[in-house]
Amino acid sequence: MQNSCPARPGRLRALVIDDSTFDLRLVTRHCKRLGIDVTCARSAAEARARLDGGGYDLLLVDHALGAATGFDVLAALDGHPALPRRRILLTGNDDPRIAAEAAAQGLGACLPKSALGSSRMAALLRAGPEAEA
Repeated sequence: MQNSCPARPGRLRALVIDDSTFDLRLVTRHCKRLGIDVTCARSAAEARARLDGGGYDLLLVDHALGAATGFDVLAALDGHPALPRRRILLTGNDDPRIAAEAAAQGLGACLPKSALGSSRMAALLRAGPEAEA
């Protein structure tokens, strides 16, 4: 699996953090259909290394990452100068408590993986780099 796409002028760049190869491929495919360049990471350490290498407009982080959560990963990355303001939590569980926790932690949105490819995902991702998700 390709870990990153070269940045193209005028296109959004997203960092996707997920420990599942299947889900990374799925998210990448949907992002590419929307014209978004994707870089993948499987852990907080990989995400930090990717952030050290360049800027991103958007961060998509899975809620369940092995023993950690997306919230744990965000806490580990907190303060990194390249961490995007626009952050979306991805979850396989459409639990309103997870969405409430995401909102309380300042994430722009909580998107169930069942909504990948939906108009809701397209609207969230196409909002542009300046938008609050």
